[in-house]
Amino acid sequence: MHPLRGVNFAPSFASRQRGRQRGYSDKPLFIGIFVLAIVAGLLLWWFGQRPADYTTLLLYPKPKPIVEYALTEYRRNAGGELISTPLTPAQMTGRWRMLFFGFTTCPDICPTTLTDLKGLAKTLGPQMPELIFVSIDPERDNPETLRDYVDFFAPNIRTISSADIPALTHFSAQLGAVFGKVPNEDGSSYTMDHSASLYLLDPNGALVGLIRPPHDMKAIAADLRAYLPTQLPRSVASASQGQTL
Repeated sequence: MHPLRGVNFAPSFASRQRGRQRGYSDKPLFIGIFVLAIVAGLLLWWFGQRPADYTTLLLYPKPKPIVEYALTEYRRNAGGELISTPLTPAQMTGRWRMLFFGFTTCPDICPTTLTDLKGLAKTLGPQMPELIFVSIDPERDNPETLRDYVDFFAPNIRTISSADIPALTHFSAQLGAVFGKVPNEDGSSYTMDHSASLYLLDPNGALVGLIRPPHDMKAIAADLRAYLPTQLPRSVASASQGQTL
C-alpha cells in the first residue's frame, strides 16, 4: 500500500481564505517579479494568438527562451533512493515539456490538476509532453515530501524546486508565473497563492505558450493533438538519446 494512500490532500477551502496578506509581496524582489509577470501577461494577451483551431492554447508569436536559472530536481533511482541533481537550461532540451507550479499542502488546485494531467497523459499517449511539477514552497516541501506527494499521483512526473527563493522567482517570472505566501489569520501557518496555468516548452527549452485555468482536459487534449508533432524530429530525438528523464 502506498504510504500516502488515504491521506487527505484537500483540507477545507475556507482555510485558504484566512489572511490575504502575501508573505513574499512585502519584499521588493517579489514586487519586482510580480510586476514583470504582469507585464509578460499583458504582452501575451496583446501579441498572443489563439487560432481558430485552438480553444485553450495561447501561443507566443515566437518561442521565448528561458535562460540563466539553476534549480534542483528530485527523483528516485531504480532502487528507490532519492537523488537531488542540479537542473539547468541545458538539461531542459530534447523534448516537449509542460510545467505546473504548486505545493504539497495545496488544498484543491494542485491535486485536481495533477489528477487531470495524469488522465491527459493516458489520453495523448506518446504525444504527451513530459510533465514537471515546480514546488513554490521549499520551506515545507523537502525533497522526500515533494517526491512522495507527486508519486501518489504519477511517478513519471518530474519534480523541481529551489531553496533559493530569488532563484525560484527568477525562473517563474520568465514564464510569467507568480507565487506568494499567505499567512493564516493567527500567523501560526500559511498557504501559498500561485499561478495555475500550464506552461508549454519546446524541445529547445523555450516557452511557446500556456494554457490558463479553468482546465478543460478534453479541449486541452484536442489542442495538443493538433499543435504538437506526433513524433520528435530526427535531430531532436538524436540530441535527447542517453538522457535519463
